[in-house]
Amino acid sequence: MKPRKRTGALALVALILLAVCIWAGGTSPIFSRTAASAAGAYDFTVEQYTVEMNVHTDRTVSVREEIRVSFSGYDSHGIIRDFATDGGVTYSDITAECDHADFSPHFETEDGFLSYYLRGDGVVTGQERTYTLHYTLTVPALAEEGYLPLDVIGYGWQTALNNVSALVTLPAQADYQIYAGGYGTSFPSDSGSGSTISFAVDRLLPGQGVTVDLSFEAGVLTTAFDFDLLIMILVSVVVVAVCFVLKKVLCRQPQLVLTVNLTAPEEMDPLRMGRLIDNSIDSEDVGALVFWAAAEEYLTIDLTEDADDPTLIRTQKPVPQELPAHLRTFLANLFVSGDVVRVSSLKENFYTAVEVMKTQVKAADGSFYDKKGTISAVVCTLAAVLLGLGALLLSYARIPVFLITPILPMAAAFVASFVVSRLMTYRRHKIGKSARFFGMLGGLVLGCILALIGFLMTSPALSHWVFVAVGFGCACLGCIAGASVVRNKKYNEKLGHILGFKQFITVTEKDRIAFMLKDDPELFYRILPYAQVLGVTDEWTEKFKGLDVPAPHYVRGNFAGDLFTVMVWSSMFRSLNASMSRTFVSRPSRSGGGGRFGGGFGGGFGGGGGRGC
Repeated sequence: MKPRKRTGALALVALILLAVCIWAGGTSPIFSRTAASAAGAYDFTVEQYTVEMNVHTDRTVSVREEIRVSFSGYDSHGIIRDFATDGGVTYSDITAECDHADFSPHFETEDGFLSYYLRGDGVVTGQERTYTLHYTLTVPALAEEGYLPLDVIGYGWQTALNNVSALVTLPAQADYQIYAGGYGTSFPSDSGSGSTISFAVDRLLPGQGVTVDLSFEAGVLTTAFDFDLLIMILVSVVVVAVCFVLKKVLCRQPQLVLTVNLTAPEEMDPLRMGRLIDNSIDSEDVGALVFWAAAEEYLTIDLTEDADDPTLIRTQKPVPQELPAHLRTFLANLFVSGDVVRVSSLKENFYTAVEVMKTQVKAADGSFYDKKGTISAVVCTLAAVLLGLGALLLSYARIPVFLITPILPMAAAFVASFVVSRLMTYRRHKIGKSARFFGMLGGLVLGCILALIGFLMTSPALSHWVFVAVGFGCACLGCIAGASVVRNKKYNEKLGHILGFKQFITVTEKDRIAFMLKDDPELFYRILPYAQVLGVTDEWTEKFKGLDVPAPHYVRGNFAGDLFTVMVWSSMFRSLNASMSRTFVSRPSRSGGGGRFGGGFGGGFGGGGGRGC
């Protein structure tokens, strides 16, 4: 390369590097935006830091801190004392004083820390102020008996600490090790044994601190009695008991009289019966309509070409106008493209008709339940809200800072228990007593498991167990609220007829079934769709085992004479019904997603750090 060209290339590279440097200098890294924007505005230096700790046998520590600070930041108003709240540590009786009149401290919670803003309204640039703090630290018991690590000087200070001194007074003789320096220092700077520990450090750099590891003899340390936990447990028990009694009083069900029917009551179709039995329209209820329509001679089912994807063929039987609206909607949309339709062609197209059918059925039958159940459920919900707010207010009374995150596990516990309990209550007449019992129990257990998320919630004033206890109470209230339903008179009468019909399906003797087959050869196929929505398909099929039952008239297929049995058809029915059910309710797929993450730092019990503000 010629010298002139080489010089030009170097100049170009230099310009690019200069542009990058200018851009980098004017653009803060995303992870240090706060620190960069505050650089110079809140600069301060701790000129003297004195700590006095009195350790008590119940793992509470009385602390006094005196911090003398000089301010050099052009917008300095004071400092922020950050208290670490991880590991189950709690604080109480926090007070602060300043040697200047312009002083109005307040609390905030930030990134897992309790932040105490020691500041006033005016700018304090060039001033020197002394802050005196008093507080009580409560430390949870650790697995190793007698072990108590304390961050006497926290590792979160964002400035140098000068003239640091500490005096730790113990309730009994203990072995100790002192670690000074950066977080994670593994070699002690001092060790010994005694009932008082004192040390002095000329200077600690930003991010450096001092940890004292204490090892007491077995039996010296106990656990402080948690009156807040006792209060919330008692309140939770009383609230749950009151709501349970209220539910028992308000939600007395009317007497259910079973009327045994040999046919579906009120000429009811499987879809409507499916909703009446459990207050929901399942996909299998929709699939059962195909076999009902076939038994009523509105269509035939051709399995010749593909038994897994049957062809539905419309017959010449007219659809009467007096037929319920949801049935006319079903038949009209089933054959909207012609008299012959493959089930697979309805995928992702038929679900709109299903939604219309659901609306029509609900409009025809109206509400099933009395308002008394709603009142009970609302009371339980309000009780859960008040229980959660009670815990938050108790925390606020100890340290005046608003907390939101502890509400999450309480709400999750209530909602999970409510949903499962309501589902089991609706399905009580479709499933067995044992299944309902274990379902309700499972919902309660799920709610309690979600309540355990309270262990992850940090509160500077209350232990994790307080929020867990309240979460358990919310789970119980959700279970009670979910079970708070009262059948109205009209629904109670219809349900009695349906359960009488179900009783016919399940308890009729085989000899009587054989006799009825003489007058109704297709009795098995006519009742089978109803047995499906009532959850007694196996019981109905078992009654025909060994009986001579011909193939249904509405099915075309390669049935090899004697090889066809009700057991074979029952298996085919299940498979076909499941396949068609999935097809009828299938919707076009949607996708999406996103996420974020964060982090922080921690140390021993107590400690924390400080910032300018």
